[in-house]
Amino acid sequence: MITSYSHLGRPKVGLEQAAVALRLAQELDSARHQAEVLRAMAFLHEQHDEPKLAIDLLRESLHWCRRWGHGPAIAKTLNLIGYYEAKRGNGSDAVELCREAITLFAAAGDPAEADAWDSLGLACRMAGDPKTSAESYRHAIELFHRTGFHHAAGHSWVALADLQEEWDEPEAVLASLRSALAVFREVAWHEAERIHRRLIRTMTSRAASAPDRAS
Repeated sequence: MITSYSHLGRPKVGLEQAAVALRLAQELDSARHQAEVLRAMAFLHEQHDEPKLAIDLLRESLHWCRRWGHGPAIAKTLNLIGYYEAKRGNGSDAVELCREAITLFAAAGDPAEADAWDSLGLACRMAGDPKTSAESYRHAIELFHRTGFHHAAGHSWVALADLQEEWDEPEAVLASLRSALAVFREVAWHEAERIHRRLIRTMTSRAASAPDRAS
């Protein structure tokens, strides 16, 4: 409920509601509720382009998750910290966090393990390890499809294309974008048209550079 205010374009209202919920959780001395509210607050701050504050809140949430002792909640929070750290370019720290999250998700048989593999892909990319990054994205794609989160697999294909573009692998980029587009069209996902336009631009650029490659 609290995080929905971000999608409504009203993050300030969401944070006000979260502050009230956090006070109630503290009065009840509920580790679970404090962990969940802090994680929701972190999401709102990250969406509001305040990543450092978001990470600080997630680390506080992680403390309460450990007090609560709920493995999947600990894993989810570790994964979010890792993902946000990776987005800030802190690849090495993020890799460790994402790997710990993967271990906990796998132990619990939680389908959110796929999210952690996707986060690990970004973390390894930021850490300068493209091979492991690509392997992580491909494993995320496999798990997303296996658990029915096909649109998420499409996003992992796009992330893989970004990685391949960064390492100048044009044929691989085209293949990944085609896979993403096929997935998005199959599930009627709103990102399909944007990826289609990117695919056309990439193909056009590839064709234009063909004479240079031939010479």
